[in-house]
Amino acid sequence: MTRLPDIDLNLLVVLDTLLKERNVTQAAISLGTTQSTLSSALARLRKVIGDPLFVRAPRGITPTPRALAIEKPLHDTLAKLLDVLQPVEFDPSASNRIFVFAATDYLQFVMAGPLMRRVQELAPRVQIVIQPISHHFPWEELANGELDFVLAGYSQPPEGLQSRLLFKDEVVCLLRKDHPSLRRPFDQEAYLALSHIEVQALVGPTLVNQQMATLGLDRHISLTVPHFLSAPFAVLETDLCFTLARRIAEPLAAAFPLEVVPYPFESPSFQVRQFWHLRMQDDPSHRWLRGVMAGLTLGEES
Repeated sequence: MTRLPDIDLNLLVVLDTLLKERNVTQAAISLGTTQSTLSSALARLRKVIGDPLFVRAPRGITPTPRALAIEKPLHDTLAKLLDVLQPVEFDPSASNRIFVFAATDYLQFVMAGPLMRRVQELAPRVQIVIQPISHHFPWEELANGELDFVLAGYSQPPEGLQSRLLFKDEVVCLLRKDHPSLRRPFDQEAYLALSHIEVQALVGPTLVNQQMATLGLDRHISLTVPHFLSAPFAVLETDLCFTLARRIAEPLAAAFPLEVVPYPFESPSFQVRQFWHLRMQDDPSHRWLRGVMAGLTLGEES
């Protein structure tokens, strides 16, 4: 029995061409090779298959019964193989692909609207599923395909992941419109005199708390919440100060009677990156959505 490792697939292409042309010269021209190279390949085919395959004829070569029996299945198999090996094309307008993200609620707030507006324009049947990030970076979920992307503020990806910078953000303060502190300069002393709302960090201290610790300062946290959603409503009802990313603060201030105030210390800036697993680097659908996300200006000048 002939084992597959004994067969050079190029020899099968030669055989398919010889069966089509029934002429060594024409087959060599079709394959872009010489007659001597083709004759050598035919000799190898005869040895592998155990049959002469062709005999000389007045106008070329005539296939043996064994070659004729091989002809159609060989041609069909090669056609299927070539089809399988063709680069996969992705048509977003016809795709119903489901992409799964993990993101903090901050990034869901910032990204979901602009991303879906663009996706619906280009790929109306594509679905986006966003899951919350837990207390660990979901490396395994990216590796095993449960997640397509992670959107997070990590500066460096774990080994085996690729990343792309999406945008940068900075810290500002949010107060209610009629807050007493807005009647005078909002300086460091005024900031530290207030009580504050804090969104619980997933891992370690927040950027602001890190800065306070470095400066040897302390701010009074009156309310800690697990998500951004509840914090602005507490600000509306109290004199609490909410320190948060500008990209959340400005839309909230536009929608509610809230005021965005510059953070009175050097504002900690941070990067938001898109992470994906290396194995998805060349996937056409994945590459398409990465490009869509990179093209979102998210309020920045393009």
